[in-house]
Amino acid sequence: MSTQHRASTIFKIRGVKSWEKISKAQSFSADPLWFKTLINQDKNPPRIAFAISKKYGNAVKRNKCKRRINEVVGQLVLNNQIEKGTWILIGIKKIDGEITFDQIQKSLNIFVEKLKIKSS
Repeated sequence: MSTQHRASTIFKIRGVKSWEKISKAQSFSADPLWFKTLINQDKNPPRIAFAISKKYGNAVKRNKCKRRINEVVGQLVLNNQIEKGTWILIGIKKIDGEITFDQIQKSLNIFVEKLKIKSS
């Protein structure tokens, strides 16, 4: 699958002020991931950040997980399931072993459904 869509449709959360804003946002948990979300009134593309502890594994394992999450989020953005102006902080709960692509997809789909219920 092509990953060209991600560079133009998802921004990263950067800067101290942005991190302070998102850290105070609403939390939601869907095993094995947890989320903090903030919905702004602007129409900028969604912003995403990761919080993956070194306890999850070495850099290779953490980066692989980030790539998987980024791919699923990219698909959700392409399908317009995540609205513009949404900021999302995604973290991993303590887990033994490795998180699979299917687990990430399931957690993010639960999260998106929760977002749709809140915005209705």
